[in-house]
Parts: sequence; structure tokens; C-alpha cells
Amino acid sequence: MWMKTLARVVTSSRAAREISRARVEEMVRRLLGVSPERDVLVREFECADPNCQGSETVVLIYGANEPTDVLKIKCSLAEVTEQAVQFAQRTREKTAGGEGKQ
Repeated sequence: MWMKTLARVVTSSRAAREISRARVEEMVRRLLGVSPERDVLVREFECADPNCQGSETVVLIYGANEPTDVLKIKCSLAEVTEQAVQFAQRTREKTAGGEGKQ
């Protein structure tokens, strides 16, 4: 019985994470005007920065022959707001042939 309950919790947790990830991707595309030709990858990590408390959401925006934008948002996927995305955009990093940090 407890295995079925555990399986439901894990499944619902994965579903909630996927919903949050899709929400953040849509928010990034809409707020930053990301073209459909570019890919957006959203991941949540435990923050390695000692000043950070808890999780960090990292967004990669990439496409062929274009620099990769790296947005680092200092909160979990579920806590990402439009203001957090806009702040991360202002402090983003460009890699893979980009101009460096902007």
C-alpha cells in the first residue's frame, strides 16, 4: 500500500515540476521575445553560491550560430516570477561566441 502512495507522490511531484518548467519557459519566451527558432532549456539546481538560500533556476536560450543566453534565477522553479526573469535578463551571461557577460 505505501508503495502505491509513494508512487503517486513521486508522479505528482514530477508533474508539478514539469508544469512549473513549462510555465517558466513560456514566461521567458513571452517576456524576452525569444523566437521559436531558439530553444529554451529550464532546470532547477541546488544553489552552490553560499549567499543563495536553497534552489536556483537556470535557463539556457540557444540556437544555431547564436550566442547562448544563460539566465540564473535565485529561486526554485515554483517561485519564479516575471520580475525575477526580467532581473535575470538584465544580468545574463552570453556564451558560445557571445560578447561575454552583459
